[in-house]
Amino acid sequence: MKSIILLIVALVVLTACGKVVEVAQTCESLGGTWIEAAQECEDISQEDCETLGGNFNECASPCRNDPNAGACIMQCVLVCEMA
Repeated sequence: MKSIILLIVALVVLTACGKVVEVAQTCESLGGTWIEAAQECEDISQEDCETLGGNFNECASPCRNDPNAGACIMQCVLVCEMA
């Protein structure tokens, strides 16, 4: 059922050219957190990311989007990179 809903949502957010129009809503509907500035969705599964056409990174740095971070914890963050 989740796959069917995901497929329907994915079809809605794609243009005729195949580009993602509004992935923020899809990201959030999957329980993820959309990061607009980086065009990425945190905390969705690899399967969902690949279905959306993103690049899955299973161990992104939690400080990857903060160029001024002085120190960062050594913890992996699941990220679907859309850009």
